[in-house]
Amino acid sequence: MYSFGVCLWECLTAQVPYHGMTAVAVVNRVGMGGSRLEFPDLSPPGGVSIGTNSTSNVVNGTVARSSDVTGGDHARVCSMLREVFTQCTSNDPSLRPTFVKLIRTFEGIMRIVRTLPPSRQAEGKAEV
Repeated sequence: MYSFGVCLWECLTAQVPYHGMTAVAVVNRVGMGGSRLEFPDLSPPGGVSIGTNSTSNVVNGTVARSSDVTGGDHARVCSMLREVFTQCTSNDPSLRPTFVKLIRTFEGIMRIVRTLPPSRQAEGKAEV
């Protein structure tokens, strides 16, 4: 489940985690030292910060512009993604979610996105 959290981070940031580090260094830093990746900043330009690193949004399996998810919907989606990421990368494996729980969470995110006009949903699919 931890690896899924790392994959989510990669999708949200479009970056390689622990870039430039050897596998042994990553194991020491994460496994032995308890270091974790930071949740990326998903706030819209000029908006309220939701996280701390990047500016891309992943909604409904595609990268979307911040303008595709507005107001409270944006904050709700970001909050849900932050919760998934935090639970998946927990230092305590017993606090990590099951894939059944993740499916329910992502279904909730999809319900939010489906409330957007179809033209707004399609616009973000080709964006990176």
